[in-house]
Amino acid sequence: MLFLKPPTSMLPTRKALIAPHDEMHHEVEVGIIFNKQINAYIPPEKAAAYIGGMCAAMDFTERNAQAMEKEKGWPWMMGKCKK
Repeated sequence: MLFLKPPTSMLPTRKALIAPHDEMHHEVEVGIIFNKQINAYIPPEKAAAYIGGMCAAMDFTERNAQAMEKEKGWPWMMGKCKK
């Protein structure tokens, strides 16, 4: 499974995150940083050429926004992409 985290969802080092309410959940993820734009399927044997680095990432999800998106049949992106 792949989740999108746009650059606008990143916080500078040592900056505090202000959670908007109690429905903000978190978990640690492995982040992959792509160094090239991907516009189509990449065969596994060529995938390494697109990886610029990896990092530990703290994944925050605003559960009430995610629930609203699920009810409407929308992608879950906005509950995971707050700035």
